[in-house]
Amino acid sequence: MGPHYWDEAQLAARFAEAGFTVLDIRRTFLDGGSALVWARK
Repeated sequence: MGPHYWDEAQLAARFAEAGFTVLDIRRTFLDGGSALVWARK
């Protein structure tokens, strides 16, 4: 079984739980395994 990556909704939820407001999420290299998250606190 390969690695598991959070989808955008799961990733945004984790940031929200940490007190951040997610402005944008973009999948990046490695077949979408990385993400850039623009957020503010």
